Amino acid sequence: ESKSSNNVPVAPVADLVTTVTTLEDDIEKDIDQSNNGPSPPLIQGRLKNLSFLKREKLTDSNGIATTTANEFDLINHSELVNTAIDPHSSASPEVLETRHYGVNVHLIRGKDLAIKDFWGSSDPYVKFTYKKSLVYKSQTMFKNLNPIWDEKFEFFIDNRSIPLVLSIFDYDRAIRDDPMGNITIDLSKLELEKVHELSLEIDNENRTDDKVGLIRLNIQLTPKSTEYREEMVRSISQQAPQSADVKKPIANKTVAWNKIVEVLLVEGKNLLSMDANGKADPYVRMKLGVERYRSKTIRKSLNPLWQQQFLFYIFETSVPPLEVTVWDYDGGGNKDEFMGRGVCQLSNLREEITHKLNIQLEDGAGELVFLVTITDTRAADEVLMNSSVRHSIDASLTSIITEEDIISHTSLASLKTIQDVYDVGVVEVKVYQAHDLQSADINGKSDPFCIVELDNTRLRTHTIYKTLFPVWNKTFLIPVRDIHSVLEITVFDEDKNKVAEFLGKIAIPLFAIKNGERKWYTLKDRKLLIPAKGVIEIEMTLAYGNLKAMLRTFTPKEQKYFQNEPKLKLAVLRQNITRIQNMLMAVLNVFKFINYCFEWKNPVLSSFAFLISVLLVWNFELYMLPLTLIALFARNFLAEYRRYYTGDSNTITDENLTAAIENEAIDDDIDENASTKEEKKSIREKIQAFQDTVLEVQEALDTLASSAERLKNTFNFSVPWLSWLAIIVLLVVTFILYMIPLRYLLLAFVINKFTKRFRKGPDYIDNNEVFDFISRLPSDMELIQYRELKVITRSTAANKKKQTNSKN
Repeated sequence: ESKSSNNVPVAPVADLVTTVTTLEDDIEKDIDQSNNGPSPPLIQGRLKNLSFLKREKLTDSNGIATTTANEFDLINHSELVNTAIDPHSSASPEVLETRHYGVNVHLIRGKDLAIKDFWGSSDPYVKFTYKKSLVYKSQTMFKNLNPIWDEKFEFFIDNRSIPLVLSIFDYDRAIRDDPMGNITIDLSKLELEKVHELSLEIDNENRTDDKVGLIRLNIQLTPKSTEYREEMVRSISQQAPQSADVKKPIANKTVAWNKIVEVLLVEGKNLLSMDANGKADPYVRMKLGVERYRSKTIRKSLNPLWQQQFLFYIFETSVPPLEVTVWDYDGGGNKDEFMGRGVCQLSNLREEITHKLNIQLEDGAGELVFLVTITDTRAADEVLMNSSVRHSIDASLTSIITEEDIISHTSLASLKTIQDVYDVGVVEVKVYQAHDLQSADINGKSDPFCIVELDNTRLRTHTIYKTLFPVWNKTFLIPVRDIHSVLEITVFDEDKNKVAEFLGKIAIPLFAIKNGERKWYTLKDRKLLIPAKGVIEIEMTLAYGNLKAMLRTFTPKEQKYFQNEPKLKLAVLRQNITRIQNMLMAVLNVFKFINYCFEWKNPVLSSFAFLISVLLVWNFELYMLPLTLIALFARNFLAEYRRYYTGDSNTITDENLTAAIENEAIDDDIDENASTKEEKKSIREKIQAFQDTVLEVQEALDTLASSAERLKNTFNFSVPWLSWLAIIVLLVVTFILYMIPLRYLLLAFVINKFTKRFRKGPDYIDNNEVFDFISRLPSDMELIQYRELKVITRSTAANKKKQTNSKN
């Protein structure tokens, strides 16, 4: 006989079972005497609970069946019978309700698991079953005999006497998964409301070595009170198997995710050699939360360049780690070979900022470079999600950038951090709203969101559903690494399959920003040449230091990773050839003029040219060469000044604009898959090789034409800041050439080139300051893309229509 904590005597187990049996018999007799029909639901439930109480037993440390007053909470026999036979009684003792439990499981890791694969490893995962039903499936840990899962889940039970069974399997792609053993957990022996840390040996492993596999997990059983009974019963009846390998479907677009993690796989460095030729065909598998992606395969490379973008949608408040594995692709039905694995924690990264991450693979298997941006897609408190009140939103957003930030980036204050030449400044972008967007959905609406890009920084707003007049009211603060960069703002439509549909785009050079000006911009097409439907309201503030901006101008331009791969187009090829011809014609015209002077067809002109040439040759000094370029700047400055006051300040001619639009409108894309299936592989390879060669010619012509146009635009003040900087540099060069003999300058040049590698370090990349400067200038095509279109509102269109009708 035992006693409870409150000194209430408790009957032995045998007497307890007898008592419960007697209670059942008495209740059944009372039912027969009081009713001839079926038993009321309350009485049926209590009979079931009495049977549950009779089966509920615990064992002590000696294996002897015992019980306590707290477990069964026995009450007076007669009171129980009186309550049970009265279906209208308000009394419902909690002790008679069916017991339900919540089971919290933390699957931690496995150790020394069985080898099931040919290369001496396994791909294990664990299935949890209760009542022969699957309640959870863990993720698969590839090529790992000591996997670390670190997964948590919860499910409900109504009977502790039924064990929880763990089945471990080895994942196989082509054939059936191999069993690796199982574990049975007797839930009835677990103490309630206590976290049990268990290290369990795996049974039925069927292994040849002497090792025994272990599974480590934590488990806790928590009894549920009466008020949660209905909810738990519903959960048990509707409980579906959980899985860490299955993506969560998005059944309704209004149920949005909390965060979006945008991952750009840039490149790999020093990967392992897996093939006989000393190379590999690597691709990357990525896992973040429950979502998985695979990159494209790069053939025969140990330093592959992917530049692929992936989006991970996070429903939780915290961001899980990014897990990556690198594989070597083997065709012909062979299984791909594992190359390396790496994990990167993302929970400590700041949101709304693009981070460059270098993930080191385990065991020195190489390195992967990523660009990661975490965006909180939940609207801020000041954002009004209801588009019906859009016309009342006129208040400006509070600026993130302060006066102190602006002062800290001025030229004098930036001298303190002059060594960080990439910290040029900061730009604040306020995306307010858009009007009259293109309809992308069947219901005549769209689900628009906005992407803001500056070099390799890529941020996004939340999505406004089912509207053509979205109001975002989102503020971004973006670091500026190059004052000559271009801010791109693109509007997309969000779809259920996570494929964004293009709605419109604008491109704004940083030098074109007017601080604090809230302005409407007309959206353009993908190529930024013709207007698209809709306008967007933007406000921008730029703060930068001139000194750092000048120094950054003469350093290599940052490579942009967020861009589409070039495709072979006959229209683009013809356009590039035309651009080269136009530049060559300008040079030929100069030679024709010189030859015209030599022929003395105009004696006055030839005499004047002869006199000037003789004087220049006789008095020429090296310092006069930059002065000649400054004279060219002065001529073009006067021309620009005259055009400004005549109202024609655009340097792009109508002929250039028309030619660009007409060429881009021609859809002459070469279909890389145009060859039929019946064609031989050698013919397809020849066609592909020809296309690759022509594509290289197309890109080379574009580079040559753009460089020539940038050089021309240096002198015509297309970007006044750069033109004035060139004038200052030329004046300094003139002074140096005037004061220092040429041989000393050549000697300094040679010494600088030969010793630069030792002074800059082994990772230094040689550059040409003149080419770096020219690369900051826009080409003619870019000037066309950056031009600002006139905003046409509905009222403007209506007024034009009235004027047309009045004339008629």
